[in-house]
Amino acid sequence: IKNKNKKKEFYLTDLVEIFIKENYKVSNFNCKLGESMGVNDKEDLAKLEKQFQEEMRKKFLKKGVTLIDPFSVYFSKDTKIGKDVVIYPNVYFGPGVKIGDKVIIKSFCHIELTKIGNSSVIGPFARLRGDTLIDNNAKVGNFVEVKKSKVSNNVKISHLSYVGDSVIEKNSNIGAGTITCNFDGYKKNKTYIGENCFIGSNTSLIAPIKIKKNSVIGAGTVVDKNVQEGSVVYRKSKLIKKDKI
Repeated sequence: IKNKNKKKEFYLTDLVEIFIKENYKVSNFNCKLGESMGVNDKEDLAKLEKQFQEEMRKKFLKKGVTLIDPFSVYFSKDTKIGKDVVIYPNVYFGPGVKIGDKVIIKSFCHIELTKIGNSSVIGPFARLRGDTLIDNNAKVGNFVEVKKSKVSNNVKISHLSYVGDSVIEKNSNIGAGTITCNFDGYKKNKTYIGENCFIGSNTSLIAPIKIKKNSVIGAGTVVDKNVQEGSVVYRKSKLIKKDKI
């Protein structure tokens, strides 16, 4: 193919003439509107993206996925969704998302490179990314970010938390405002939380760290050492009272 034209572009349609001259067999087939459209600018790209999204929405609606407002949900080509899933308005699925059965995705979630198990509830306002696994019957609530982590069965992370480079085993509860402090200024470090643990609100877990099963961390605690199985860990701040401001 040559680009001897005013726009100096290569045209795929020139192959027809070339093949005929070379005595190759040339045939035709039917395609959907838009499948053979060229993209020359951002406007063309936007038109094709709109068409693609419409096809994806139709596909999932026919499969039985409930889209409360179909036109506000955006999919990627490889998005996979199971049975009896409910997706609320204003949700974005980036590449690498697989959703199990009976999952609820609430509004304003941004999800990519994530696998979600059956009967889990995500959002609203949740961000999942970076090779994350959410197991069955888990809850990732509002204003929670999970990155490159495993959240096991029946784990609850309900509010205002960051979980990065972590493993949380089954039946653990992560309180509001809990942060896994995974970056030390040079590298990312891992956090491990065993099964049946209770992490109190506004807790900072300084990675690398392991909290073994059946442990309780009191609210507002900064944990910078490993916690043994069945431990209760808390740091009590002194309450300062003044008569006048």
